[in-house]
Amino acid sequence: SSDLLMKNINISAKLKGLAEEIIGHIDYLCIKDDGTLDIYNLAVSTESESDWAGVKKEKYKYKLALLKRILEYNGIRAKDIRVNLIPVRIKYNETFDSVEDIQAFSSKPYDMSDAKYTMQPYDNVVANFIDSNIPKLDVND
Repeated sequence: SSDLLMKNINISAKLKGLAEEIIGHIDYLCIKDDGTLDIYNLAVSTESESDWAGVKKEKYKYKLALLKRILEYNGIRAKDIRVNLIPVRIKYNETFDSVEDIQAFSSKPYDMSDAKYTMQPYDNVVANFIDSNIPKLDVND
């Protein structure tokens, strides 16, 4: 396959009604042959993903929803974007001055089509702050 992989990308969008721009960071972006995008962002923590507090999981979902919306602002359709987290656990020594172990886990998709609704509330919130520049299809087309 001729998928294109890029890393460490910053993308920006203008915030609605403000002069400021918001900048989103993508760790890894994979552009597939069919034009769809896979975003992979690292989520580094000292605890296992299964132990993450609800607040932390919420934060990542908003972050991923923001990235999708920033891409929409830049003309990429949301349905062509898949967002994934790669949990990474870091273990420090007792005095926290050196790393003893780093463990990366398999990436977790955050919006497979059958679980689309899980991201919907997050997508709706970020839509209030950033315009989409995807042309709306005319009903008569």
